[in-house]
Parts: sequence; structure tokens; C-alpha cells
Amino acid sequence: MGQRDQPAAHRSRQAVTVHAKPVPGQTNLVNASLALQAGTVGTPWGSTTNARLSAQWIHALTNAIPISGEGQLDCSQAATKWASAGGLRLNVRLATSPGGGSPRDDASWAAWAGLEPYVLDWDVRATNALSHRLAVREVACSGNWRAPGLVISNLVARIDREQVTANAALDVASRALKLGFSSNLDPHRLAPLLPDGSERWLAEFACEQPPELNGEIALTLPAWTNRPPGWEAELRPTVRLQGGFDFKHGGTFKGVALSAARSHLVYSNGLLRLPDLTITRPEGRLDAAIELNGGTKEYAARIQSGIDVLALRPALDPGQRGVFDLFTFTLPPALQAEVRGCWQQADRIGIRGSVAITNFTFRGESISSLQTAFQYTNRFAQITAPRVQCGSRQASADALGVDLVTQRIHLTNGFSTVEPMVVARAIGEQIVSAIEPYRFDEPPVARVHGIIPLRGEEDADLHFDLAGGRFHWWRFNVPQITGHVHWRGQHLSLSDVRVGFYGGQATGAAVFDFHPGAATDYQFTLTTTNTEAESLIADLFRSTNILKGSLSGSLFVTNANTSAIETWRGFGNLQLQNGLIWDIPVFGMFSDVLNGLAPGLGSSRASAGTCTFGITNGVIRSNDLDIRSTAVRLQYRGTVDFESRVKARVEAGLLRDVWLVGPVVSTVFWPVTKVFEYKVSGTLGEPKAEPVFLIPKVMLLPFQMPFHPLRTLKGLLPEDSGTSRTNNPALISPKQN
Repeated sequence: MGQRDQPAAHRSRQAVTVHAKPVPGQTNLVNASLALQAGTVGTPWGSTTNARLSAQWIHALTNAIPISGEGQLDCSQAATKWASAGGLRLNVRLATSPGGGSPRDDASWAAWAGLEPYVLDWDVRATNALSHRLAVREVACSGNWRAPGLVISNLVARIDREQVTANAALDVASRALKLGFSSNLDPHRLAPLLPDGSERWLAEFACEQPPELNGEIALTLPAWTNRPPGWEAELRPTVRLQGGFDFKHGGTFKGVALSAARSHLVYSNGLLRLPDLTITRPEGRLDAAIELNGGTKEYAARIQSGIDVLALRPALDPGQRGVFDLFTFTLPPALQAEVRGCWQQADRIGIRGSVAITNFTFRGESISSLQTAFQYTNRFAQITAPRVQCGSRQASADALGVDLVTQRIHLTNGFSTVEPMVVARAIGEQIVSAIEPYRFDEPPVARVHGIIPLRGEEDADLHFDLAGGRFHWWRFNVPQITGHVHWRGQHLSLSDVRVGFYGGQATGAAVFDFHPGAATDYQFTLTTTNTEAESLIADLFRSTNILKGSLSGSLFVTNANTSAIETWRGFGNLQLQNGLIWDIPVFGMFSDVLNGLAPGLGSSRASAGTCTFGITNGVIRSNDLDIRSTAVRLQYRGTVDFESRVKARVEAGLLRDVWLVGPVVSTVFWPVTKVFEYKVSGTLGEPKAEPVFLIPKVMLLPFQMPFHPLRTLKGLLPEDSGTSRTNNPALISPKQN
């Protein structure tokens, strides 16, 4: 037979052999064969090299379309615009359908209608194939056509030790396609075939051994003729998927290591579901049911987790990792949660659930357990009924609201028996510095509400109602205290403070103003009644003086600064009843004189003492300090500072308050009273006295003779140098102590 060139194809070095002969006993049938060898063949659909084609078929004498036949194609190189192969072998077998007849008159079949009368079987094998940068060592499959069904079976694609197996069935009449597959292929190899952005996502994933994948896909293809515009959108709702994956040997995603992961997969109507996702790590397991909507970009998940949430830290953005740095866990949290949101709109995320944690730390503070329910939406987290246990102590609240927009925590009805410094350190350094001077032997009962700032302290507005046992501040030690603390911005105030105060009762209030980078300004008031002077003075001055009596009074410090106690300004008053004060040198400087007049006269109790005073720059001034006893009435006018330095004038009225005869005696002794008027300097512990009036001692003899005519006059008056029974330390500020 002859041959002629075809412009649609390029051929070189071809050898073509064609045979045709009648079929014995069938005069209208022809048995034909074809053998073709070509170095290079090029067509609009592809090209080959070293192609060898052999075919045998039967066709009617009047119609060259085969009725039956078979053929084989071998080539060294084959390439199309979709793929290429280093070697290709194709075997095809053709027969007429048992039903026979002409193609149906159905335009919707398009080109498939021409194949309806036939039965086709084939198998194909390609080696060293490449498609969209996906290199495959070997691809093999077989298939058949039985109108209206096209079947592809036993498809195997091998890449090194990995392979994909698949089968497919297409109903041409309904355009329904079903595809089954299984794979142990490294997902990174599929990156070139996936949509834009998937490759970046896959780059975050790594595994030593590929996962196992399997599934069945069903979909309806678009019309064979007149394919509508936007057919991809029309195709998507028809896709159905059922399958699963199994990462038996684990891997890492964004730096988070997984021991294993598996789940079934279900996809339909644009909704992808992972109904039984299980992720395993060495410390525990996470179980989840997840839904992803490809159309709306919405997602939903139910999660039950026993894995360490701190392991997720590498997967977060740097700005999101800070909260994880606040925690350490001995055991992973037990978490149950439901999550909903849209991955294109982070603000739409919503979370609710519960968590239980044991033996962990927050900002370095050890916590035995925590249980709470929580809810998050619109960048606001609602923590409901949190319960915290710290050893035998506990803390709870009705609710905590965490506003990430304003960076505030709203606390409702908090209750705590936890050590205050534990809570303070958990909140932040600003609270630590505010309450550090105040110490309880046992943690107080605290009721708390208000606003805790997540950054800085300007937005703080937190209220504490405290009731505690033994309490210490500066040199004060009291058996119990109650009060209200209000922390607002740079200010801390104490109000309604009630104290068991050295056998009596005291009330008070204080305000502190914390300037960043500067010392603290403060104000306070203290009012006390029936305070035992002995124990108060013992703590305040740390002395061993024998001091007795009951004190009442008020102190108002209107301006002060923690930089120095000398900054104090204020005023106050004191009342003393039944006091034994002569062991204080500044008061007892006349005791020897009085005892010289009559034994024990200089050691009698002061029936009353009163004064008002003012404080300026740390110096206390009083112009009306009045101390009364049977033996003497002392009147002081002057100053004493917080270093115990004295600058005063004192006048002693002898026997002025003796019952009935006191006024007469004091009048008679008036010259002696003037003798007992002194200027006092030095310190409270070592006073120095200088007489205001220089009166010869001999003038006092007439007044002494009636009492002790034979007593020596030596030591009758105090020396200028003064004497000291006990060296009382100076008062110093709380910050200096």
C-alpha cells in the first residue's frame, strides 16, 4: 500500500508495513495489520522517539472503522503538554459490543458516542515519568470501556519506595466519576500539584516516614459539550470524599513534634470533616472532631486534650508566645473545648470549654490545682468559676473577664486564703512593691474585685477586703487587722482599717502615690484607744524601760515620702492615763530630786498626760504637753525629731496636784517651781538639762528641811550633762529599718 505525508504530524526515518486480506468465509470483512517504526514522531498532541506500533484489526470492506482488533505501542520517549515518560508501552484490545447497532443519537455524549458500539480493554506502563515537576519511577494501569462505563483499574505509581494505587470508574451518561486511592507518598512530592499557598503550608511539615492515605472520591463532571463558564464552581458541590490518613511514625508541624496522628476524612458540599482526629505525643493525646467549610472559610472543632499546650509554642507567632512563658507544667492540662471561627477573619474566633491543671507554676509561683470553665469571643475571654488550690490554701472567683482589646482583667467576687505575696507575684511586680511592707503570719481572708491591667498599672482598679491574724508593718506588731485596700493606677489606698492595737483598738487609713522611677508619696491617719504603753514602746523604741500606762490619741500624716521619714508633715494628739513614765530619761530627769524630797515621790504614776502636736519636716512640736502626777506636774514646750533629738523647755510644778493641799503647797513652793524650769537638749535617751533661772541651791534648804533635815544636799538638782538609764534608739522610717 502507498503512503503520503500528513501536515499535522512530523515523521522521520519511518518504516511502515500494512497488510490486508479477506477474512475466510466472510467476503465483506477484511483482516488488516500494521507495523510502524519511527525515529521521531510529532503531532499537535505530543511526540515520541523510537516508536514501534503494531496492530491487527478487522473492518468491513466498505467501512474502514475497525470492528475488532488489538494493538501495541512501544516508545523510548513520549511527551505531551501534560506529562512525559522515558519509556511507554500501551496494549489495546477492541471488540464490537454484544448489543451491536449504531451509536445512540445523544448529543450529550459528544465524542463518547462514537465508542458506544465497542468494547475496549487496555493496559499501559510508563517509566521515568514527569508531570508538573512530579517525577515518577513507574506508572502502570489497566482499564476497559463498556458503554456507558469507563473503568481504570490497578493504577500504580511508584516513586522510590513510595507508591500510590488507585482505581476509577466513569459513567459517561451521568458524568459521575468515582475514584479510589491509597498512598504512602511523602506529601511534599505533591506540592507542585496543589493550589497556590499549599506548598508554603507543606513546608512547615516534616516526617521521617510518609503517612498512609486512603480514600474514595465521587463527583459529577461538567457537560461534555458546551462546558459552562465557571465550571469549577459548579463542580465543587458535587465532590464527595471518604477516606483517612495515618501518620504512624509521627512528624513535626511548625516545630511541634507529634508521635502519631490519624483520622478519617469526609468531604461533601464544600465541607471537610475530620470526625475522629487523634494526635499522640509522649505526654498524652488529643482527640478532636473538626469541620472546615471551603466556601465560607469557616471552621469548627471539638477538642479533648491531654497534651502539654506549651509544646504548641513554636507554632505561634512571636507576639503570641509571651503568655506561654508565664507557665510551666508538671502534668499536661486536661482540656475540653469547642472552637469556631473563620480562618480569614481572626476576630471571629469563638472558644468555650473547661480546663483542669495540677502541679504547675504561673510566673514562678507553685499552684497545686486549677479548674475553670471558659469562653472566648470578640477578643474577650470569660473565665467562669475558677478555683485555685495552693497547698492547703485556695482562691476562687465568680468570674474573670480578660479583655484583649483594652488589655484588662475584670475580676468578680474573688475570694482567697492564699499568701498575699503569692498572688502579688502572680499579678506583677507593681503589686509586689505595693504590699511588700505588710506581712501576715498566716494568710488573711481576702475578698477581691475590680480591674487588673495586663500591661503597666495605669488601668488598675482593684479592691481588697482583708481580715487577718497577726500582722506586721515597720515596728508595729498587732494580733489582728481588717481593712479595705484599693489599688487604682499609680495609687494605693487603705481605708476602714481596724486593728487590735497593744491591748486596745486602733483605726486608720492611708494613701500611697507611686511615681514610676521615684520614691512613694503617702499619707496616713491612726487613731488608738486604751493602748498599753509598755508593749507599744517596747516595739516602737525596742527599749527595756519600765513603762506603764494607757495611751489614746490620733496621728495625721498629711504629707510624707518613703525617701526619708524627715519628709513627714502632720499633726495629732495624745492622752495618757495612769502612766509610769519616769524610766524615760527625758521625763525622769526630776525623779531623783523628787525622791530626795520624799522617798517614792519621784516614782509615782502619772495620773494623766495630754498634748497636741504638729509635725513639719520630720520634727514634732508641742506647746502643751502636760503630765500630771501626785508629786509633780510637768509642762513641756518644744520639739523632738525622729532622730530623738530634743529641744524643749520643761517646768515642774511640785506637789501641785496633791489632793486638798496641793494648791496651797504649790503656791508656797512657787520659787522651787521656777528653780525646776529647764531648757532640755540632747536626746530622749540622754537629755541635757540647763536651768532657766540660776538660783543658789542654799535657797532651797528651807523647803527641804521639813522633809529631810539631815539629808545631804548633794545631787539635789540634775547636772547639765544629764544621765541616761537606757539608750533609746532613734525612730527611723520603714524604708530605713
